[in-house]
Amino acid sequence: MGAIRRADTALYREIGLAYEDAKAKGMYKGQYAINTVAEYWAEGTQWWFWSNIEFYDGSTRIQTPEDLLAYDPRSIISWKGSISAITTPPTLLRP
Repeated sequence: MGAIRRADTALYREIGLAYEDAKAKGMYKGQYAINTVAEYWAEGTQWWFWSNIEFYDGSTRIQTPEDLLAYDPRSIISWKGSISAITTPPTLLRP
């Protein structure tokens, strides 16, 4: 997060606002993502790239970029401008 804070202050601010919004809504209960803004960014980025374990918030499953978009669309708004929109599992991208 330190590099983002220095390189893109607007993105850093938006990530923080998205995190605070998720916290206020009681999202990510029992999940590491809600511990700190840095973990919110890290865990969400892992879901975005299909590299995180699945998480259930009640009956809502989060494991894919689409799951994350449905569950926490504000997080995707932050990331879409900075991270390539890869939605294919990395294992399928190999030659």
